[in-house]
Amino acid sequence: MSQIGLFSAEEPEQTIDAPRRVLKPSKQPGLRYGPTAGVGRVFFDLETRSHEDLKLVGGRVYATHPSTEILCAVFLRDQEIRIWVPIWEHTLDVRDLVPADALLDLDEYLISVHQDPDPGFLRDWLSSSSFVGHNASEFDRYVWEAIFPEHAPMCWEDTIPLCRRAGLPASLDEVGRVLWGQGKASGKSLMKRLSKPSKKTGTFPAISRSSVSALTAYCVQDVLLLTRLVREELGEVWRTADDLVLRADAEINERGALLDVELAQAIVDMETSLRDRRGRSLRAATEGSLTRKALRSQLQFRSWLLEYGVDVPNVQRETLETVLEEESLDPLVREAIYGRLGETRITSSKLQRALVALDPDHRMRHILRYHAAHTARWGGRRFQPQNLPRGVLAPDDLTRMIEICLTGDADAFEAALPPGVNVSSALGSLIRPCVRAPEGKTLGCADYAAIEARGLYWVARYEVGLDDFRADLDPYKAFASKALKKPYEDISKSERKLFKPAVLGAGYQIGGAKLEAYASGMGVDLRSLGWSGQQLVDVWRDLHPTIAGSRTGDKISGIPIRTGGLWKDFQNAALDIADSGGETEVGRCHLSSRRGHLVCRLPSSREIIYREARVDAIVPVWGGMARDTVTFGKVLGAKVIRASQHGGKWVENVVQAICRDLFAEALVRITDRFQGRAGIVLHVHDEIVWEQEPNEKLFEEVVATMVEVPAWATGFPIKAEGFLHPRFVKEPPAGGPEIMKNA
Repeated sequence: MSQIGLFSAEEPEQTIDAPRRVLKPSKQPGLRYGPTAGVGRVFFDLETRSHEDLKLVGGRVYATHPSTEILCAVFLRDQEIRIWVPIWEHTLDVRDLVPADALLDLDEYLISVHQDPDPGFLRDWLSSSSFVGHNASEFDRYVWEAIFPEHAPMCWEDTIPLCRRAGLPASLDEVGRVLWGQGKASGKSLMKRLSKPSKKTGTFPAISRSSVSALTAYCVQDVLLLTRLVREELGEVWRTADDLVLRADAEINERGALLDVELAQAIVDMETSLRDRRGRSLRAATEGSLTRKALRSQLQFRSWLLEYGVDVPNVQRETLETVLEEESLDPLVREAIYGRLGETRITSSKLQRALVALDPDHRMRHILRYHAAHTARWGGRRFQPQNLPRGVLAPDDLTRMIEICLTGDADAFEAALPPGVNVSSALGSLIRPCVRAPEGKTLGCADYAAIEARGLYWVARYEVGLDDFRADLDPYKAFASKALKKPYEDISKSERKLFKPAVLGAGYQIGGAKLEAYASGMGVDLRSLGWSGQQLVDVWRDLHPTIAGSRTGDKISGIPIRTGGLWKDFQNAALDIADSGGETEVGRCHLSSRRGHLVCRLPSSREIIYREARVDAIVPVWGGMARDTVTFGKVLGAKVIRASQHGGKWVENVVQAICRDLFAEALVRITDRFQGRAGIVLHVHDEIVWEQEPNEKLFEEVVATMVEVPAWATGFPIKAEGFLHPRFVKEPPAGGPEIMKNA
């Protein structure tokens, strides 16, 4: 086949002055995540190009850009493949598009080539089929509906959520490697080259007959791999998919959260202004030795600190914040540390990512990622709502600092900082409130109270702890009361603070050193309160034998040896299943072996799949001799690694997954019951945020819906609490009502 291009090295420069395309609400049923009776399936893949950056802005904004166009597409239904190359004006046939050796692999298919400018040749399939794509929900369908709104299929089906449920990576290429030892062949680098314009000229690379052939072959590989994935691997997951949750997730992501663009841009500008000013001031004060480059350099900044008598092991944030606590610190060193912290943590970067990916109505869409963790908990994209700064400003200070930030007056902003609050922390506190309600509405914000602690006790059937929650006792005071053998009413604030880290951290077999570090992250110095981490761990375990086991009387390195308990029950059950197969019940869950995978069926009937589970000799994370441990394939980023976990980690997986299912079912109930009255815009960990009319009765109804207990979770003591506010904040307004509901 000729490798000579038919066009010049680059196409003529394009001037994009057309308006963005408008994505209209679909009149079709929309996304489906399971097979539909009587509806055929078309497996497909699109290859596109655009002046828009897909990773930066997301599929929806990418699709509406006027430069976005389809280079080629491949559609497969039953034993027929239709190849579409609308970008190429010269006549093509199958031999131009698929190499001869590949044709041998496609003998079983009837293949046709189409070059029409619109997809009318698909009319018979569009009217009778569900179109199945890998990332159909967030890319393919948007591109298709933006360019060809009159040619929508019956519905779309996306395989990425199903891969995540099956314990597989989201990348189709990596899925092929994991399942069959072979991903896609060449073509990825060519696709990247053709899909983006030149950074120098702003023009797209030329399309040649050879590049069309390679691109189409790449697209065919995608579709064949997708077809095999669905037919051979995803059948079981498809049949058990939590379809209602995925539908609610799609609706929430489609609605999106409203961003206060004026405030977001003001924060970006304020941070830039203050950082530049501090950089100039420090450079002048140090006669040019402390430049912004030196502030960012670990080696240079640590050397500079040494010159001023400050010897630190590193210049990490936690270390420098400890140095800032010294009252006698040289003012110049203090200012330099603030400069270092400001240079290495760009508070507004999250907002910058959000601003470039906004829809014209200023809503951030598809910022929530379904099944981001093995337990099926959600993750985030771009704006990343799951890791927003909690904030250090009191409600009144927050309102005041927002008003000052909007003026753009950097001097006034610095002058108004509350005592002990630096610029970076204050600006970080303003990020969350950038999510706001539209005019005439307010935000309902409510989260579950100590949901994992409740879940742990429920899984372990620890009735003493469950009764404390049912009596609406403070869990930290209740534990302190038992540990100190003092009446609940006599527990002081400092005692409550001391025992809080153990309630939140000790339930998953955390060790003493790690509990101390965990407590420190919460602002609790256990040593200063007269306790070591190991002492607190031992007390927690002694009071929770159904979880941690009972003391045998022996010790290793001073740590009591225990027998029985939920941690060991899960660990032993997982070892038995991975080694010998079979099935068993443990901790309200059902463990079994299926096709070499360890499958944990939760009380909700949803499954967690631990792929290719086996028993290996592993040295525990806390040291000692190698011991039999279950290892399995776990998705980490785009890859699959070999992972292992101890009994406490098995329990953590199960508890988090059960709490996720309770949370997910609440999302479904609210979505279904409050259509047009309360629309969820985002959720973070155990917190739900929705838009509604400023009506307290409606708010109470939504919170009451959150705490309904499904039949499979009978006896689980759920509690939720929240408030109304025009912005997304962590604390209720001063003097404002806070609503609490118990199951």
